[in-house]
Amino acid sequence: MRGKSVQAAVTSLVAAALLVTFGTAGGAQAATFDEPADDGLVVVANTSGGIREDIAAANGYEVVTAPDGTKTSVPVTPEAIAFEEAAAAEREAAIASGVVPAEVAQLELARRGTVDGNCGSSWVETTKGGSNSLYVTTGYVVFGAVVTHSWRVNAVGFISSRTFEFSNIGAPNAGVFNGEAAGTVIGVGVAVVPVNAYAVLRSGQLCNSGGPTDSFN
Repeated sequence: MRGKSVQAAVTSLVAAALLVTFGTAGGAQAATFDEPADDGLVVVANTSGGIREDIAAANGYEVVTAPDGTKTSVPVTPEAIAFEEAAAAEREAAIASGVVPAEVAQLELARRGTVDGNCGSSWVETTKGGSNSLYVTTGYVVFGAVVTHSWRVNAVGFISSRTFEFSNIGAPNAGVFNGEAAGTVIGVGVAVVPVNAYAVLRSGQLCNSGGPTDSFN
């Protein structure tokens, strides 16, 4: 295993490469790459990317503009209201049952009643196995039913890199997604859910990843 100082230097270089390679999009904020934790789940708040009013209208929501210009999307048809109630119940059950990692559940409970993280949370965790196998767990919790998403993890090692794609997995109606994948990545490095990964809610809300990162040996 490499020393911590060597890993810190490599992860800093790889993080810089990730910013140059994958950048930002859709009004999302650029991720800050401090030295990632050596192990454990990394959880961050998602960021709002605005509201798709066409999607909102098609699904029975109305976009309301507050005096300060802030827009929110609220269900107005009986179908939309019933769907959100069912999704909320399923989401709460997932958080309570352990389907959502404990760190995420604690963070979400702590945010209740606050404006921080009003678009939910996203996470990533990596584990390095034999033969340079990298195991990745990633996901998100958002406050609403999801109609589509684009989700991936970019893993850049000192020698090789790869992208773990989760967009082909169906978007979760309840707004809770947890995916796993594995592949070969050689060398120490960093895995990141890019900030232009997103989930689109039935309300039209675009919810961007907060850019969680995790290092690996």
